Amino acid sequence: MGFVQFKRPEADLAVAELTGSLTQFCTVTWSELIAASGKTPGPGTVDVLRISRQGDLQNAPMKLDGVAWEALAREEGQTAGHHRYLRLSTMGEAVIHPGTSGAFVFWGSNPIGMVLNAIPPNRVRALALEEIADPVGRWLNSRVVTTARAGAVAEPSTGIPFEVVGFRAVAPDPQHSALALQNGGTYRYSGQTTENAIEIDFPSGTVALGKLVVGRVTPIQHDGITTPTRIIVRTKAGDVYSPYTSKSLPANGSVVEISLPVRTDGLLLELSGSFGPTALIEFGPLTIEPYE
Repeated sequence: MGFVQFKRPEADLAVAELTGSLTQFCTVTWSELIAASGKTPGPGTVDVLRISRQGDLQNAPMKLDGVAWEALAREEGQTAGHHRYLRLSTMGEAVIHPGTSGAFVFWGSNPIGMVLNAIPPNRVRALALEEIADPVGRWLNSRVVTTARAGAVAEPSTGIPFEVVGFRAVAPDPQHSALALQNGGTYRYSGQTTENAIEIDFPSGTVALGKLVVGRVTPIQHDGITTPTRIIVRTKAGDVYSPYTSKSLPANGSVVEISLPVRTDGLLLELSGSFGPTALIEFGPLTIEPYE
């Protein structure tokens, strides 16, 4: 049994590992679940699959009223990133059953979220699947030895320690999630996502930055992978982000240094474009150096 920390008290998750004959009930692979992440429909009908007290599966059709981004507050009053939630309600005169927390929300055959809490008598709040995928992927990766590319182990990044607390695009491969940037790895996301963003916080609080160093390991269109063409850097004061600088990224795989002599509580990195139609876009590794 494992325990996945989501950095928010409402959504810590226990994960069990099944072996032997129990694996016959595991009908979907982890990569298939990742692929389903982000496929949230517009308002319409979804199914909520829960387990009753007697151990029976119960399916409850519900209305998907909408998808919302919410900022979660830390104890000291600062936000801990924006996270994606689903808003559901029952149909007709149906009411919410006790024990619905933990039930999975399905759009057709695709899982799209997990119920966090019921709001009696007929509303439900669920965490979107992509918010679950990366923390669980990090837990899975912590139990195996992973490599970055061609057998080379990613070295921990130097510079100021940082945490990735938000992102727009889900990584198809958990080894290359946005969280990999924290440990010197690279972030790979779908080539169809031409607008992406990464939200970064600093565990030490406000820091004096010197520059960002984006190490480029992928030249233009290499093995179906390319890179973004532009980055916009926004600095953070309290809960407000302000544009600071922007830079075009070269296609030749060279390292990019972005001067950033500023004190800030965090960063928002907006990535756009790609060098041609490819399956994946890769960003990183990323080092944030202090002011000297």
